[in-house]
Amino acid sequence: MKLTRAQRRRFPESRELDDLDDRIEVLSDENGALLKALPAIVAASPIGICGKLNIAIKETNNACEDVHRLILSILRDYRALHGDA
Repeated sequence: MKLTRAQRRRFPESRELDDLDDRIEVLSDENGALLKALPAIVAASPIGICGKLNIAIKETNNACEDVHRLILSILRDYRALHGDA
């Protein structure tokens, strides 16, 4: 038996879970918007560059293994040249 969202809201536990689900959806949308804005942000330090590379690594982890490994190697090489940023 599957309850509608309105029917589930009668149960406090379900209400809390639905509220959390709503918040996760909002955060996911915000994350997507921030990811789209990231290329326009200029990294002004080695930490900024490494931060952007770390985000690229996380975003490509499941999408494309070859690209993921390439970006991971770029970050490794950068850190080897410029210290552990």
